[in-house]
Amino acid sequence: MRVWTIQHEDVYNIVMKEGYYRCDGRYVDRYFKPAYQWLTKEMRHRIKKPNFRITYPIWAWHIWNDKNKKPDLRSSSFAKRGTKMVCLELEIPDNEILLSDFDAWHFVLNNWYYNPNCDCEEIWDKDDEYLSTLSPNQRQEMITNSWQHIFSIQKKNSDWFGRELWVQGTFWEIKKEYIKKATFFIAK
Repeated sequence: MRVWTIQHEDVYNIVMKEGYYRCDGRYVDRYFKPAYQWLTKEMRHRIKKPNFRITYPIWAWHIWNDKNKKPDLRSSSFAKRGTKMVCLELEIPDNEILLSDFDAWHFVLNNWYYNPNCDCEEIWDKDDEYLSTLSPNQRQEMITNSWQHIFSIQKKNSDWFGRELWVQGTFWEIKKEYIKKATFFIAK
């Protein structure tokens, strides 16, 4: 599967020296750790398990603005301005990567209930009203179970989610043999 990952230039140097790179959990924002841990659990269930101990995945783009193409490196969202970065074009075996809807992923990050059929505030409010009738444990279970829908990737033609499809891929490691192209750039 063709994907593009945006990394600090140091990551590329590690891959070239060691032959692989795995996520360093020290750099994961503590606020996001519960969501990352949930995703890691899903990865262990859905794709080939790693034969090494790992806590957090690596992210890449599979679909950028509706197309399977390299992200626009002129975007200002990749790193602090002036940081040396690299966009790695990778070819990863299908059984080693898990795809998910990037927009829907934000429901996991924010611990929100995800109703893939929600396309207006009225439905959002009805869902929220129902969830408020549940005990805290039932509510959290319902929220967590709803996240399974982030793996159903389909374009949503609504203003609620946007009209473009953005698909991310998560995987355990960058192997040297996965790299097809490296594009170095300075973050804007």
